[in-house]
Amino acid sequence: MGQCLLTWTMQMMWYSLHRIKAGGMTMGLHTPWEKTKLQNIGYGLPPQSVSVNGRPVEVTDKLVYLGSTVDSTGYSNTDILR
Repeated sequence: MGQCLLTWTMQMMWYSLHRIKAGGMTMGLHTPWEKTKLQNIGYGLPPQSVSVNGRPVEVTDKLVYLGSTVDSTGYSNTDILR
C-alpha cells in the first residue's frame, strides 16, 4: 500500500513523518523506513538527508506513484514520453 504526504516545509514534513510513525504504532503498525522515499516536487531545494528516529529516509528526484513516474518538476512527462 502506498501513501503520499504533501507538506510545504521541511519542518512540517519532519513533524508529519513522526506523527505517522506514532499513530501507526498505536495500532500495531510499523512504517517500513527502508521503503520510504522523499521527493521535492517543484518547490524549494531538496533535503540533503532526512532521518526519523535515527533511520535514514531516502531522498529521490523521481519515483513511481500509482503506476506513474513523477519527477521533481511535479509532472509525468517522462512517463508520457516512454
